[in-house]
Amino acid sequence: MRVKPPCDRPSCGPHPRCLVPEDLDCLEWITLQIAAAKMTSDPVKEFERLRTLVLERKAELEAELRALEAALGGMAVPPASPLVIAAPREPRKRVRNAMSLGDAVFSVTKDAPLTKVEILQALDLLGYQFSDKSSSMEALEALLQLDRRFENTSGRYGPTLEALFPKI
Repeated sequence: MRVKPPCDRPSCGPHPRCLVPEDLDCLEWITLQIAAAKMTSDPVKEFERLRTLVLERKAELEAELRALEAALGGMAVPPASPLVIAAPREPRKRVRNAMSLGDAVFSVTKDAPLTKVEILQALDLLGYQFSDKSSSMEALEALLQLDRRFENTSGRYGPTLEALFPKI
């Protein structure tokens, strides 16, 4: 193995000639080489190294927080409970009805106007099923507000005349 002659740059010390780019001095180049050597090409090792650094920083912050709490005489806020991630819910099965909600409401209100609660009871007797029982009133209210086939008369909903007798 041949020993390289010392570097002839004025900023370099007595060490073997290196392959340093012309715009860097040897100390900068060595610093960059050390930093590059610390970064591993193995992502698992790099993750473990970074995780260790994060855990060390966490321990430092917790120690600092304990010192602040002690200095305040225990007046600090108690630590928050850990974040709990809920288990994923299964998607709801969509109920298939023989007719749409609007058609079902029209069929139960065509004889006489009904209140929203009476309409829900009549839909239940008709066999209409909602995917979610807790939001059935909201679905009905949205339909009664948006569907032009229905009108509100003092809290009782029924079909409009145009819906009962369509133009021919």
